[in-house]
Amino acid sequence: MKVAMSVALAAVCSLLVVGCVTAPPPPNGSSDTLLVGGVVFTVQGLKTYGGATANGKQANNVEITLLNAYTNAKIEVRTHGPNGLFYIAGLKPGEYEISRLYYRDTVGSSWADVTFTPRTLFEFRVDPGGVSNIGFIRAKFDELGSNSIASEHEFKTLRTEFRKLFTNSPWNSAPWRTVPLFPNTA
Repeated sequence: MKVAMSVALAAVCSLLVVGCVTAPPPPNGSSDTLLVGGVVFTVQGLKTYGGATANGKQANNVEITLLNAYTNAKIEVRTHGPNGLFYIAGLKPGEYEISRLYYRDTVGSSWADVTFTPRTLFEFRVDPGGVSNIGFIRAKFDELGSNSIASEHEFKTLRTEFRKLFTNSPWNSAPWRTVPLFPNTA
């Protein structure tokens, strides 16, 4: 009985730490695309409200806003788990920019949040078919204005994380493309 309760408690704790991550839907034809990436958002210097704080190394539940460079359509997606993994299935081919990061912590009725709009937007291209892997994005936000965003070329690490989370996903056998991010200097 003790062993069964310990196993059940460990399973619940794992869900609380990692969160419930739904696998991406399978490809809908050979031209279907899956965009994968990771975000780690480090925040410091913000006030705490009723126990809620945006400060710290945030990876789970960070909202990323992508902007389609041709249509100006906004796409929002949230990261999942302690490594900041995110994916978007069925993303239309085209040029995109990472235009905003947002994080909110809620404790009871109190909340604290932070919005980071980078001065330099990172651009990338999504081509039809397979998996487009943009690697990890590291962002830092400091209330005093020492803010930065960088593209980390950890493409293999991201693919490994994806495979661990979604071992049975048909995307694992689809072609994977490394998609570097480029600063928009315009």
